[in-house]
Amino acid sequence: MTFELLNRNDSLPEGSDVLIESTNLLENKIQLFPRDDDLVTLLISKHGVKVMDAVKKEVLQRHPLHTVAQIVYYNDSFFKSNLALKIGSVGRPVYDCYVFQCCDEDQAQNVCQSLKDVFDSIARHVR
Repeated sequence: MTFELLNRNDSLPEGSDVLIESTNLLENKIQLFPRDDDLVTLLISKHGVKVMDAVKKEVLQRHPLHTVAQIVYYNDSFFKSNLALKIGSVGRPVYDCYVFQCCDEDQAQNVCQSLKDVFDSIARHVR
């Protein structure tokens, strides 16, 4: 699955709402339509979430599964389907938030469901 990495917010305090629409979009800091070099691939496994450049196949980010605090999808005011991935660490009151634009709502739902399935599978094996 290919996505566009829209924004990263390094200072999201604990308890804050993940669904923050960035004013950067209005300032043209976030592209409404992805360029080829903005496209990324998300790989979800029992090890975590890996973000790769869709063209060069380089790993851009790795997020171990135990750091994934929350993932949600939503439609923004431009009717684009987005994923917000909230990453945190134990004992750290600040979270990193990554926002990805999806091709459609089904793709966003599938990513959320895939991550849920991984967590459920691990939880079954721990019992």
